[in-house]
Amino acid sequence: MSFALIFSLFTGCKSAPESVVPEEEVLPDILVLSEDEIKIINAVNDHIITLITRELKNSKDDMQVCINNEFYLHRVNTNETYETDLKNSENFLKGEMSVNNDIVLSFIKRNTRRINVDKDVQFKADFFWKGGKPKKNYFKILYSLIGFDSSNTKALMHVYVDLPNWVFTEYVYLEKKDENWFYVRSRLH
Repeated sequence: MSFALIFSLFTGCKSAPESVVPEEEVLPDILVLSEDEIKIINAVNDHIITLITRELKNSKDDMQVCINNEFYLHRVNTNETYETDLKNSENFLKGEMSVNNDIVLSFIKRNTRRINVDKDVQFKADFFWKGGKPKKNYFKILYSLIGFDSSNTKALMHVYVDLPNWVFTEYVYLEKKDENWFYVRSRLH
């Protein structure tokens, strides 16, 4: 009797379906920005430029943005390892920023290493890449890669802004409506 029970258990296990593990997103060494990513960067820059011009009492027309071709999570004066920074970001986003867990996990996964971004991008604002020549007063922004929710209608990005006498980092949360991305809220970090 026990032999029959053991035999039926083993034969029954063979028919159980195998679990499917989702494939992890593998980013290339040089990332070509999608149309959504370009729109998000434009929306983030509109937000940052509005913030800066309000604080410094400058005109938007007098400012230019300088961006690096490396996208990664940048911290001001950190003594931590990059992995520790990512873990701190995850804890901060879950506890303080109140964003969907899918977005947080996407953001963390996409920022596990520095990625160079293709420079052949047409942005709405007046940009120049690091190493280019500015045409007017400029400030430097370093960007993280963007985390998305599963429907690609909500996004999260981290920016490091470097101005004379004013340096800050900020998480920016955006939502997509009618094919355009809009700033919703941000949090200094």
